[in-house]
Amino acid sequence: MKQYKGKCYKYRTFSCKPWLEDIILGNRLWFSRPTAFNDPYDCQPAPVWEGDFSKAVKLMVESMRALIAQGKSPSYSQKELERKARTLIWDRERVEQALRDGLNESARVCCMSKSWQSLPQWAYYADNGSGLCLEFNLGKAKPVPPAFEVVYSDDRPKVDLVGYWYDPDKYMDEVKRAITTKSSDWSYESEVRLFASRSGACPFPEAMLTRILVGQKAAKADVEWLRDLVASRALDTVPIYSAQICRQTFGLEQVPLPGSERVGLESRVAIG
Repeated sequence: MKQYKGKCYKYRTFSCKPWLEDIILGNRLWFSRPTAFNDPYDCQPAPVWEGDFSKAVKLMVESMRALIAQGKSPSYSQKELERKARTLIWDRERVEQALRDGLNESARVCCMSKSWQSLPQWAYYADNGSGLCLEFNLGKAKPVPPAFEVVYSDDRPKVDLVGYWYDPDKYMDEVKRAITTKSSDWSYESEVRLFASRSGACPFPEAMLTRILVGQKAAKADVEWLRDLVASRALDTVPIYSAQICRQTFGLEQVPLPGSERVGLESRVAIG
C-alpha cells in the first residue's frame, strides 16, 4: 500500500467545542478502535481457510518442539503434537475471534476525507452545514503520519487463517488491506485513514492544520468563537473560509471570511 501524503479533511460540529479546542490549540487528533466506527463491517474481513493445512501443521509442531526443548512445555510424542497442532489450527471459532480481537486491539484510526466538498458529509458529520471542516496537509507534517486511502469494494477482503501459520508477511498484507477496505456504499466519503499506536488524543505537527472551512449555516456566535480560538494559537494562525453553495451548480466554493487571519485581499475561490 502506498502512503498518502496529500490534503485531507475532518468534518466536525460546533457542539463538540472541547474536541475542536484539542485539535486547534492542542494539536491533537482523536484515534479510535474499529468497534467505535459507524460501519459494522469496518475492519471485519472475511476469514478463509485456503492455505496449505499440512504445511501449517508441520510448522506448528516445530514451534511446539522448540518450546519443549526450552522446558516451557511438557513433552509429547510426534503423533500427539500433530493432533494438538491440527486442533489448534482448525478451531475456527477461536481463531476467527482472535482475528477480530486482534484487529480491534491493534488498529487505532482517525478517519478523514480527501474532499471538503462532500455534501453528504457536510450534512451527516457537520450538522447539516452548520459545522465546520478542518483541512490537514500531510505533506507538511514531519514525520509524515502513517496514512492510506481507503479502497472500496463490493466484497469483504479475505484473510487466510491457515496461511497465517507459515506465511506471516502475506497474512500481514491481508490484514492491512482489511483495515483499509470498505463497502462500495461508502465510496462518496473518499476516505483517508491515519494510524497511531494508541487510542485517544494523539499529537500532530502544528503546521499540518492548514485551513478551516465553516458551513454556510454556521451560527454567527460559533464563527466568532472560532475566530477567537484560532487567534490564540501559540505559533501560527490558520485562514478561515466559508463553504458557500456555488451560484449555478451543486458544488461548493470557498469564500474568505472578512477579517480572518492570513486572508487579506484574497478573492473568491471557486472549486466546485
